[in-house]
Amino acid sequence: MSPNSYPAPPATSKTFIAVATLLVAMIGQALMVVWYGGNLSSEYEAGISSNRKDIARIEGELNVMRTSAQQQAIQLARIEENIRNLTDAVTSLNRNLERQQQGNQ
Repeated sequence: MSPNSYPAPPATSKTFIAVATLLVAMIGQALMVVWYGGNLSSEYEAGISSNRKDIARIEGELNVMRTSAQQQAIQLARIEENIRNLTDAVTSLNRNLERQQQGNQ
């Protein structure tokens, strides 16, 4: 027999233990990936639920602000109209006073 034609050594218990350990480690890693992915999914769902609640709250606040802005616009229009009426009344009173002063002279 030549030195390169020796038969392969028989599998020993050390080889078996090494292969078994490697397989257990790979299975453990696969389980951890699945567990981690499951946790990510539940965290995303919780985040989405929280975001939906925040969006609903903000929409409610926005509706309140819109209503308030509309009411303020109406009040401002009324105030401006009252100011115009007061200006007209003061102008009319001023004209009347000027006429009376011219008539007394």
